[in-house]
Amino acid sequence: MGEVYPLPGVGDTFDDVRDGGRRLRVSVYADRGMVVLSLWSGVACRASFRLAAADAERLRAALELPAETAPDPPVSACG
Repeated sequence: MGEVYPLPGVGDTFDDVRDGGRRLRVSVYADRGMVVLSLWSGVACRASFRLAAADAERLRAALELPAETAPDPPVSACG
């Protein structure tokens, strides 16, 4: 298991559109220069990704693309 940090005061959670059991949690660790995106199924964390704080603006810009100009999402084997 990787290093575990206490939950920060800055962040949010988002429900998966497929069902209520899956969630994405965004945790901002400004003091460590990172944003952690974690995927949850119920109370179990299934995966996490540590994004450098310097890349957070680029991610935000990608998420702001209007749906009609965004490319079709790739087909994924995991859902």
